Amino acid sequence: MRSTFFGLEIARKALMTQSRALDVTGHNIANQGTPGYSRQRAVLTTTNPYTVPGMHNGSSAGQIGTGVQVSAIYRLRDSYIDYQLRSQSQYLGKAAAENQTLDRVEGIFSDLQGGGIKTAISEFFNAWQDLSRDGSNETTRAIVQRRGEAVADMFRHVDGQLQDVVADINHGIKLAVTDINSLVDRIASLNVQIQTNELGGKNANDLRDRRDLLIDELSQMVNLNVFESNGQLSLVVNGVSLVRHESVTHMTLAGDGVVRWEKADGTEGNAVNVTSGRLAGLESSREKTIGYMKQLDNLASEFASAVNEQHMKGYDLQGAKGIEFFVGTDSDIENVSARYIYVNKLILDEDTGRGLIAAATPELDAAGNPIFDADGNPIVVAGDGSNALAMAQLRNKLLFGDKATLEQYYESILGSLGVDARHALQLLDNQTLLVNQLEMRRASVSGVMLDEEMTNMIQFQHAYSAAARLVTVIDEVLDTLINRTGLR
Repeated sequence: MRSTFFGLEIARKALMTQSRALDVTGHNIANQGTPGYSRQRAVLTTTNPYTVPGMHNGSSAGQIGTGVQVSAIYRLRDSYIDYQLRSQSQYLGKAAAENQTLDRVEGIFSDLQGGGIKTAISEFFNAWQDLSRDGSNETTRAIVQRRGEAVADMFRHVDGQLQDVVADINHGIKLAVTDINSLVDRIASLNVQIQTNELGGKNANDLRDRRDLLIDELSQMVNLNVFESNGQLSLVVNGVSLVRHESVTHMTLAGDGVVRWEKADGTEGNAVNVTSGRLAGLESSREKTIGYMKQLDNLASEFASAVNEQHMKGYDLQGAKGIEFFVGTDSDIENVSARYIYVNKLILDEDTGRGLIAAATPELDAAGNPIFDADGNPIVVAGDGSNALAMAQLRNKLLFGDKATLEQYYESILGSLGVDARHALQLLDNQTLLVNQLEMRRASVSGVMLDEEMTNMIQFQHAYSAAARLVTVIDEVLDTLINRTGLR
């Protein structure tokens, strides 16, 4: 015969179990807005049944239930959705970094407000066109000086802004490497805590949520593969273990701007060569920006070379051959780039500079040769602007190996930039939509739904009340048995 107090034990277990289930429900409600939190569920199972001993028991099992217990508390999580979300987050991180950079570069090159390189070059040639009407006009010559300075300033300004973009990208890469190293250290620390807490067979749900949130963040930074076996977690990037349980491999930004693996002795190892994630987006957008800078250098060099060549064919107000109109630095007057392009200081001289502008060409004989005076100087007609006209016509001349005009070459830069920027924006929009959809799918599995939790809370509350009532009933039964039976 079972103990008279057997029912009290069942009621006690029920009270404890329903109370624990209410605690889990309360934990879910409290963390409804916590980033990375996965809702938890208390698994209720029967306790081991009791077989009544006896010599004359029947052939049936003869088992009596002993109550209920919380056998486990696990979190609701779909590992396949996690895998998909992390894979797509890598591409989202890269697209976001590229879009941010290319949008900025596109704004630097933009001529929409009439203040870019295209406008400056056009106004420069317009000034030469005006000078061709009267090559001796001092006011028009001054305008040519100013327009030349404006072109050079614009080239240097755009190049300076692009240099700032590259510098900001390098700083962003440095910060990204620091963030990645910090994330892997924290993940490794959580690996140890999770293993320690799960040695007794319990689930470290909240610690796993924290670790998964960090892995999600890391997956936006680099192309990441996640492996877990027998409680051991490994994060692998291009075949290298970024995290292996509590061991980590850090990254470092080398002096050449390349992100490399850091060896155990602190020295630099092989290049990481990430293929996706924010770090890859920063590296690729830096490469593209440098490519646009090289094209801008080519434009500045070809422009200056064509202008100088034509200017040196003309003659100034004193009848002397023209000098170089654009120069590089003082130490290197020939190699002109977008960073180093200036109007010749002699032409900018306040007193004599305007007279050095070679707007004229000498008179020619029937054979097309210059006619010289008695002193051997070419005869230049006062006010002649034929070389200024030739200078203005450079805007339509095929340069760059007879392939494109200056405007066409600049438009090709804008075209390539526009295609890259639009592609980055479209990829960003597509990946954002895809990631949002995956996040909604994850939320449908792991997110806390208050209506459901309220339903569970009412269920567990009623079960707890019933268990408490059971204690009262058993107490009354025992009171009847002990105090109200027997001989009087």
